[in-house]
Amino acid sequence: MSVWRIMEKMLKSRYFDVLLSSIIVLAIIAYTIFQNLAAQQAIVIYVLDNNMKAIDYPHTIFWNRNSSLSFYIGVENKRWTPIDAYLIVKLASNKSWSRGVEPCPARSLLKIPISLNNGESRIIPLKIDILEVIAKNRELIVTKVNVNGNEALVYLPVGEDDYLSIIVELWSNNEFIGQWVELKIRLKQVKP
Repeated sequence: MSVWRIMEKMLKSRYFDVLLSSIIVLAIIAYTIFQNLAAQQAIVIYVLDNNMKAIDYPHTIFWNRNSSLSFYIGVENKRWTPIDAYLIVKLASNKSWSRGVEPCPARSLLKIPISLNNGESRIIPLKIDILEVIAKNRELIVTKVNVNGNEALVYLPVGEDDYLSIIVELWSNNEFIGQWVELKIRLKQVKP
């Protein structure tokens, strides 16, 4: 029997049809599974309150009574490879940043480097103090802040119905990777 006759018989058999169909189905299943796993490759960033829970975020600062705010930022590496990245902390007033423009154009107040292996996560404490505020025409203007021990001069006008945004962005290789969180804070003045 020649090779061609064997191949001809094999091609005409039902076994070959079943084998070929099985290979095609397995290839489609493997491709679908791989695509789903590849889509889950991400770096996750989130905010936690003082009790390390995602429920009771600070929302108001009384600048002339208690101008301090503490919370945590969590970062989790769900990629298959380790990452070297950094968090950038920014402050913006409602008037100085229109959403849809990312990254936030406010200047960086703090840069926190992080290295995470695949599957690793880290919790980073943040403390923000409002040090100086000027009250002017029904508006509070934040002029000096302290972020984790780093003082910075700023100019952030916050009206009565506006809020101050604390933005934490995730960057890698000097590029914003699209992950950020925002904590909106009302700034109030205690009247004497």
